[in-house]
Amino acid sequence: MKTINTRDLVGDKESGRKTMAILIGRKRAVNVLLALFVISYIWILILVVLNLVTPWALFVILSVKKPVHDIQVFKTKEHPLEVMPAMKDTALTNTLFGFLLGIGLLIGYII
Repeated sequence: MKTINTRDLVGDKESGRKTMAILIGRKRAVNVLLALFVISYIWILILVVLNLVTPWALFVILSVKKPVHDIQVFKTKEHPLEVMPAMKDTALTNTLFGFLLGIGLLIGYII
C-alpha cells in the first residue's frame, strides 16, 4: 500500500510529497493499515456467516500471522532498513490473502 508507506517518511517529507503517512502521521498511518487488515478478515467472516460465500473462504485465516507480525514491526521500529522486510511482507500478505481466498472459493465451487 503505497499510500500508507511509512518507510520513506523522512525522504518523502523533505521532497514535498503528500503521502497518507505524512498527512496523518506515522502512528495513525500504521493504525489505518491495521484497520484495513482487520476489515479484510472480518469481511470474509461476515460473508461466510451470511452464507454469501463458501466456508472454504476462511482459508484466508491461514495468512493472518504475517500482518500481525508486520504491524508489530511498524509499531516498534522506524528506521527504513528495519521496516523494509515488513513492507515486503505486507505485499506478500495481500498476495497470500488473495491466493487463499481464490483456493477456498474454487474448492467451494468444485465440492
